[in-house]
Amino acid sequence: MAGDLRDWRGLIQERFPDWGTEAYRTRWLQETPELHVGQSISGTVVAVAHFGFWLDIGLEFVALLLITKSGVEPPMQIEDYAQVGDSMDCLVDVVGPNAEVGVREVDCVAK
Repeated sequence: MAGDLRDWRGLIQERFPDWGTEAYRTRWLQETPELHVGQSISGTVVAVAHFGFWLDIGLEFVALLLITKSGVEPPMQIEDYAQVGDSMDCLVDVVGPNAEVGVREVDCVAK
């Protein structure tokens, strides 16, 4: 799992090749998914970073679940809480104009 923490950007780009590019942001503006704050969604962990989990929410865009909005509590290590491939139930917290989707965990248990 330590490799995932170091290479989270690469893991995201494997799943979303245009992530972080102007093309990704342009596509977001043209195809903005109908997400709204408070909406319930499920996601699959595609990358784990020291600050949170990146989730594929099934809309061709990636969402970020910050560690502070998850069930990770000290002394638990983030990589022991959830791994790539785990599913999480979340609520949308933020939908930004530059392809940002922020979520918070609902049940605080990775599946």
